Amino acid sequence: MSECPSRAAEQYIASQEMPEECPVCGDPNANEKGEPVFPVDAAFCSEACREVYVKEQKNHDSMHVTDFEETAKLIAVHNAQCPKCIGSQKYCFHQEG
Repeated sequence: MSECPSRAAEQYIASQEMPEECPVCGDPNANEKGEPVFPVDAAFCSEACREVYVKEQKNHDSMHVTDFEETAKLIAVHNAQCPKCIGSQKYCFHQEG
């Protein structure tokens, strides 16, 4: 028997709650009353930690963009050798064999 949809929604919402610790340094991000230590962004304990996190995410994203661009260039060079696949974004398998 499947689960009640409202119960599944409650579980999903509960899984989206804020962490109890700063994801950068591990310090508590709320006081004893549950109020955020850094009210601007309750997930972090300070502006410095938030800046570190954002910087790391930007670096991570730019690495993925660079990898994607390099792969696209390699595919374009490979596909340029096949008259059917010139300009295609998908890897050409006509040249195999």
